[in-house]
Amino acid sequence: APALDVPFWTGVVASFESQTTSTSSTTYTDSQGVSRVAGNIPGNYLYNTANASALGSTANYDLTDAKNKTTGAGGASYYMAGLAYWANTQSFRTDFPKGRISTYSIDVNEGNATGSDVDWRRTRQLYLSAKYGGFDDSAANNSGNPYDPGTNVLWQGTDGDAKNYFLVSDAAKFLDSISNIFARVVEETGSIAGGAISTQRLTVGQAAAVFQAKFNPVANFWSGKLLKYPLSLDSTGSSLVIGNTPTWEAGQVLTARTNGDNGVGRNIVIGAPVGERTTVPPTPFTWTALASTHKGNLNTMPYTTTFVIDNLGSDRLDYLRGDRRKEIKPSNQLGPFRTRDIVLGDIVNSGLVYMGKPSGVLSGGSAYNTFYEANKTRLPVVFANANDGMLHAFYDGTGQEAFAFIPGFVANKLNMLTDQDYAHISINDATPATGDAYVGGQWRSVLVSGVGAGGQGLFALDVTNPATFSKDNVLWEFTDRDSPEMGNVIGTPKILKLRTTDAGATPAYKTYAVVASGVNNYAADGTTTVSITGNPSLFIIDISNPTTTAWSEGTNFWRIELPQTSTAIAKGLVGFTAVENFQTGAVDSIYAGDLQGNVWKLDFTLKGVNTTNLTTSGLVNLTKFNARGTTGGVANKFFNAVDGAGTVQPITGEPVIANAFFGSSLVSFGTGKYLEVADTTVPGSATQSFYTLLDKDAAVSGRSVLQPGSVSTAGTVTVPPFVYGTPPATGTSTTKLGWYIDFDRSIGERQISDITGSFNQLFFGSLFPTQGSCGEGGGRFYALNTLTGNGTSELSQVGILAAPLILEIGSTGLTLSDTSGQRTATRRIAVITQGSKGLKVAATSGGGLTSSQQVGRLSWRQINNFRENKNN
Repeated sequence: APALDVPFWTGVVASFESQTTSTSSTTYTDSQGVSRVAGNIPGNYLYNTANASALGSTANYDLTDAKNKTTGAGGASYYMAGLAYWANTQSFRTDFPKGRISTYSIDVNEGNATGSDVDWRRTRQLYLSAKYGGFDDSAANNSGNPYDPGTNVLWQGTDGDAKNYFLVSDAAKFLDSISNIFARVVEETGSIAGGAISTQRLTVGQAAAVFQAKFNPVANFWSGKLLKYPLSLDSTGSSLVIGNTPTWEAGQVLTARTNGDNGVGRNIVIGAPVGERTTVPPTPFTWTALASTHKGNLNTMPYTTTFVIDNLGSDRLDYLRGDRRKEIKPSNQLGPFRTRDIVLGDIVNSGLVYMGKPSGVLSGGSAYNTFYEANKTRLPVVFANANDGMLHAFYDGTGQEAFAFIPGFVANKLNMLTDQDYAHISINDATPATGDAYVGGQWRSVLVSGVGAGGQGLFALDVTNPATFSKDNVLWEFTDRDSPEMGNVIGTPKILKLRTTDAGATPAYKTYAVVASGVNNYAADGTTTVSITGNPSLFIIDISNPTTTAWSEGTNFWRIELPQTSTAIAKGLVGFTAVENFQTGAVDSIYAGDLQGNVWKLDFTLKGVNTTNLTTSGLVNLTKFNARGTTGGVANKFFNAVDGAGTVQPITGEPVIANAFFGSSLVSFGTGKYLEVADTTVPGSATQSFYTLLDKDAAVSGRSVLQPGSVSTAGTVTVPPFVYGTPPATGTSTTKLGWYIDFDRSIGERQISDITGSFNQLFFGSLFPTQGSCGEGGGRFYALNTLTGNGTSELSQVGILAAPLILEIGSTGLTLSDTSGQRTATRRIAVITQGSKGLKVAATSGGGLTSSQQVGRLSWRQINNFRENKNN
């Protein structure tokens, strides 16, 4: 970064503040090494003349005199503006290009000196520090210019002042300003549910991208961003590089579009009102087409104990479509609705899903091949759920919105979004899933998603062609009204092929949406019927069920209820993992961990989808461990996670399954949850752990049969050598059924995000709830060998971590064949850590881990007397 020459950078600020000509403006070098001119942009600056008048000087406002003063209130304190500008636009760490510092100013308005003279206060040190130390340099393409030519004044808030400047005149406003500063600290905080990448392999010259979602809670904006960053390889082709400048930001693109047409041109569809699915169809999200129940909800004043009809429904709908003409703002004090900075709603707990061409790996015969050929050139999109109530589909190429969908069962919350005193609520806040399925006699690309805390249910859409999406592409919605055992779905559903016949019969298959019931199914969610037991369930739902057909358990959906042992511990099932048969593509088994630390394995190799097998009593037909050391006919779990003191360890992530040896598998998962207020308490009730267990068709009895490992202060993970197998009942042995490490309980470390298992490695992040002076949270990134448990970890440089993104980079290296025909293939791997503070190539991966494996002829032996032996 350019040197910290405070007088020089203060002069740069002075040049920006003036109306100097380009020949007399100050030249500086931005964070990209590009030479720039610090000249003001005519038309974007509002107070040139006023500043000149207030200073009693010419229009070429210059801080030189002020900064060189040595006495008085206007002395060298003007240097703070130059220092703030440098820290905001230049990295303070050579190894971290995005290491910037934002400055916030609270002006206590002593003696009402600044409050009565707007033009004067905008020339003072506190104001200029906030102005030049608080604008979003990334939005200016990292040019260091707060005046983005022709589009935005990047430093300015909605009141005309610098957005990081707070003017106060009493104690209450002072406290409000403190709150706003801390809100701005988490402005543009990234979603911790995870981003997406456009490719799994990147070579030199190939175009690729990584996508990340963010949200802004400042001033009740609660707006969202979705950014696309280019990915490339360095000049050597061996290290991954993430571009500093986003290719596009979907929130800005959408806002620019709606500013032009007030949202009229958007393609938005809404589902049927809850409870009316079989009689009322989905409709376009327009007032004329809207179902009467939806109109009634939008016509209702929010946050009232009794229904108050204010007949603002049509205006609210226009607002939700992007019409900003009735937002309250300085130029429209009578506007009835909340002010927004960006039309896109906040994206918090929704991971991003990239959909390009169909997968092309399904064994669907000629019908699937026809489907693939017809859709292999469709425009790729990125899907994201946002708390404006909508699932959004954005085109990869432009960031433009292809379509949006509002689930009908969350529509009763939409009127809250326009309220001037809006307090954030979750409406559509879970990660969607996409896949190919045979629906209604044809192959289609399908999206299935829950809504998180927004409601107890999920929805399914036909997204084969996002460019032509319409109300006819809404497949169905499924809520707790259809089954009271359905809770808030906070995990990711899966689209899976399951066998419908038992072993011994002619195999038949069907595609289903499989989803964990989530949490809180025992809590009322606008219905009078709730789960009696509160036990979690795994739902198997017929994707092709017609929209007008009512849901019926055992006919078009099935449910596997998992028994729980305690009523004192929260019940719930968040994530699961399916293992598919490499020949048929159908599910062989499903692994799932619940909030009471139970790990379940459900075996589908012998039993198909039918009412006998997929019930609570039929669970014994799907678990292989029912007769091992217990009375037969009992549905037994594979493992129960407890810490060294016997305290239950909840499981909220998805297990990762890897092939081991002789038909066995390795099951890896972490423990911990971050769902309730109590989960923010440090150190917490239990030590959390990470496990890898050997599944050889026998239950793992506990930690005593596992090899414990440790994490050093330097981050090295060490598991002492051991031999995989079942240890003897008594005595000590190096034979173990797996390994585990305990996280640091003193800081509440736990593992809640998805694990990426790839190239014989486990990549995952842990979470610290309150790491840092502001309690913003953090974690560690781990890279461990699946088999041995050994590896490394590093402190997160991107805040609270989502699941890491893994891709192969460069070309595969191949050795020459040896005498037996064997060759060694070496592949390079890059790991992108993603979190609440951005994206970074993990230092642990060194820009490229390597993975080697034997290829070519794997075995060769010449038997010279083969014929003789055969005859004998």
